[in-house]
Amino acid sequence: MKQVKVSGYVIKPGSYRVKGPIPLAYALAMAGGPVQGEANLRKVIIFKPDGSEREVRITDEFWSKASPKLNPGETLYVPSAYRYDEVNVLGYVRNPGSYRVKREITIFEALALAGGALEKAKLSGARIIRPDGKRVEVNIEKLYENPNLSIKLYPGDTLYIPKGFEVNWAMILTLLSIISTTITLLKR
Repeated sequence: MKQVKVSGYVIKPGSYRVKGPIPLAYALAMAGGPVQGEANLRKVIIFKPDGSEREVRITDEFWSKASPKLNPGETLYVPSAYRYDEVNVLGYVRNPGSYRVKREITIFEALALAGGALEKAKLSGARIIRPDGKRVEVNIEKLYENPNLSIKLYPGDTLYIPKGFEVNWAMILTLLSIISTTITLLKR
């Protein structure tokens, strides 16, 4: 069964099983809806498995019209309407979520709070989304080479780690076997 994730300022953030694409309104409903008075529905972000993202503005008309779809594998993030003492770490990390901080922190500290990056994470394609909507592309692999260049995260920031390229070795070996068999048959 496929899943979508709903995180941020919703009543029940988490992963939800789906059969296919679902309307954003339904995804929000599965997560118990936005936290009243705290969710910023004007800057909702959909993170796609390939690392791309799309910002969606949810207005009153959104609920009555056909809302955009959330596809399996995507994450719907509802940011805070206020500036809190939290940073969000989402995507391919062990424990995605919101973490309370008392000051600005480095990207490495944020990753540590989230339990580190998963093996399939694409650290070279990380993004920071600031509360004002500004996005900063970050190559964390290069920061590992020179930690003095580390970029700071401030309360209200979101660090998103996308999924990296995945090699399907079973498919490659099957194709090589077919090619090898074909060449052998053609040589006869």
